[in-house]
Amino acid sequence: TLTNCFVATLKVIADNSNQAYKKVVADGTLKLRPKDGSTVVDSFDLNVEFHVDSPTSRTESILKMTQKNCFILNSVDFPVNIDHAVVTV
Repeated sequence: TLTNCFVATLKVIADNSNQAYKKVVADGTLKLRPKDGSTVVDSFDLNVEFHVDSPTSRTESILKMTQKNCFILNSVDFPVNIDHAVVTV
């Protein structure tokens, strides 16, 4: 799924960047609309919480890099809106 692709990409980039994290919470909503008697995708909204012990200067860039490198999200032909937050635990 779209959400799983983002989470998997985030975990790989975080691990490769030596960014420790406790958990990733992600909730995606696919919005549909009728068109010519069928249903088409209108947009995808993704809310992500990246739970870390102590954010570093790279934490925010890791989230941005994830969005840039998530190949499935970047291949769809409808708008993708991602809101993310870094949560300190």
